[in-house]
Amino acid sequence: MCLVPELCFLTGLTDEMRSDFHVMRDISMYTRITPNQRQAAVKKFVGNIQGKKKGMSTIRTLSSLLSVVKFVILPRDSHCQCYI
Repeated sequence: MCLVPELCFLTGLTDEMRSDFHVMRDISMYTRITPNQRQAAVKKFVGNIQGKKKGMSTIRTLSSLLSVVKFVILPRDSHCQCYI
């Protein structure tokens, strides 16, 4: 299974895990990558999907579903900070 980093949030870390230097160092190997490394990973991910019939059919299905979804862009609330 491949996960797109931009679409995933790191959750479920306990305070003990956050305070453990070794755990955070291991996590940072995957979250703090250079733009070139990120681009290479995305290219590999896309290549893997395009190389599989089931992957392409899933993308087509998702694409058709997203084409009927209406998106609304809300104005930014000045009292709330959001991290995406």
